[in-house]
Formats: sequence, structure tokens, C-alpha cells
Amino acid sequence: MLSLGEDALAVSLVWAAFAHPVLTIGVLALVAVSAYVVATLFRFLRNATRRIFGREPAPKHR
Repeated sequence: MLSLGEDALAVSLVWAAFAHPVLTIGVLALVAVSAYVVATLFRFLRNATRRIFGREPAPKHR
């Protein structure tokens, strides 16, 4: 049943992309911004807990 639901979701998302392209771009932008915010908050919380418990934060890998 889960696979059938995923197939229905994929078809409906493709339909929505063709029927409402501007809305789809807006939703994709919102998802991208949300993923960035979640990653940034996770990094902040990880470094904050390391400082609180006496370990230095990991060096940045850039």
C-alpha cells in the first residue's frame, strides 16, 4: 500500500508542477530554505552542547 501511495503522490506532484508552475517553484524554494535553516540550527545546537559539556566544537570543513 505504501508503494501505491508513493506512486499517487509522485503523479500528483508532476501534475501540480505542470498545472501550477509558479506555485511549484515557490514550494521548492520554501523546502530549500527550510532545509538550510534546519541544517544551520543543527550545527548551532551541536556546537553549543559541545561548549557546554567542555569539548571544543569541530573545525569547519570548507
